[in-house]
Amino acid sequence: MANYVQVGQSRTSATTNTQRAVVKVGVRPFYVLMYGEPGIRKNAGKVFQWAAETKARELEEQENAETRVTPVTNFEEFKAAIEGAAPGTPPLLARAVSGVYFFGHASSQAIFVGENAWAGTNVDLSNVFGLTPGNLRKSANVWLYCCNAGNPASGMPCIAELMADIVRRDVYAFSSGMHYQNSPELRGLALAKPLKDRKPMYLVPDNGKPATLFPKPESHGSKEEKYIGPEQP
Repeated sequence: MANYVQVGQSRTSATTNTQRAVVKVGVRPFYVLMYGEPGIRKNAGKVFQWAAETKARELEEQENAETRVTPVTNFEEFKAAIEGAAPGTPPLLARAVSGVYFFGHASSQAIFVGENAWAGTNVDLSNVFGLTPGNLRKSANVWLYCCNAGNPASGMPCIAELMADIVRRDVYAFSSGMHYQNSPELRGLALAKPLKDRKPMYLVPDNGKPATLFPKPESHGSKEEKYIGPEQP
């Protein structure tokens, strides 16, 4: 009688006349990389899309990861991407997500997913509490590559801190405006030499400061300054 091997787990069963066998299959990380609409007054062209694609290629090469690069234009699409579901995919078919990245416009109080101010277009105080961790792995991080999402200057919790509390995952965000450039180095806006029509493409903080870590609730304490550059956080 043949051995029975349960792929991906250590549990096996076999007859007394056969050797026990264990097959372990590693699970590839799966990352979701979103990019918002380019904007009307501040039209970013394809910068957000190219930055997301650049990061996706790095994750694939560095971690043998699977990636999904997806445009998002409203809150519901942003929410579905966070939760690991492709647009139009039933929640039960959502995948376990190892990390999430967003590239687009923002302020300290809102993520401007879409180009307009219509209800449900953006992620702000009117709907951010509707986010859930969905299929985010417990070790997953959320990275917000957008202007001022980690800036608490208004005296109110910034959108990154709210997201960390709500989705219960570490969120990394920047405290200044962002600019695009073809290198991941923290040069600051004065030293940037961007070529808008060329990849690789990176969004880098204007003040040259690293991202701020907004910890998930159980690890709240001091905010740690941390920047990983092109490598996986």
